[in-house]
Amino acid sequence: MEAEEAANGLSGWVIAMISTLSGVFIAFLLTLCRDKIQSKNKRIQASLENHFIDIKIKTIDRIIEMSKGLNIVNGQLFFSNGSPVIPNVINSIKENEVYICFQIHFPNEEENWEELTTKALKTNKDIIRFLESHKGDNALNEANRIIETLNNEFTAFSHKLHGKSYDIEYYQMEKFKKNKKCPICRKF
Repeated sequence: MEAEEAANGLSGWVIAMISTLSGVFIAFLLTLCRDKIQSKNKRIQASLENHFIDIKIKTIDRIIEMSKGLNIVNGQLFFSNGSPVIPNVINSIKENEVYICFQIHFPNEEENWEELTTKALKTNKDIIRFLESHKGDNALNEANRIIETLNNEFTAFSHKLHGKSYDIEYYQMEKFKKNKKCPICRKF
């Protein structure tokens, strides 16, 4: 009987030790997995922050600088940064390899930019024709009145885009998400 009790005590002790070791091993594996996931998430977040800064510098800041307002110089419409309102200037932003990322991450802003630049190109043609057929200060005053609404739209767009990019960069980076359609995001 004593031998049987000793065997039962020993087997209970072995089972308890195996259970404890199994629990420790599983906890260790779970900790490793959690650490690996956290490390991957931190790496992805750092990549997203760098990606946002790249979009901001190469596209958003250029668009904001151009969108601060419009001016008429020598009978032609110019963006506030001194660039003429012509297709080549507008397309130079779109030729930037990061512009497609801007389109994907900021679809509403990109659509607004497209609408505004299309209006600006049409208005530029109208202003050139108008000023060619009308001369003098009155004609220039009338041309400035014609662009006033569009100028206000560009200025409002510039402020809105600047505010959104500022909020993301300094306060809400977590809102800038990985997008599977974005060629850069697919890499991380």
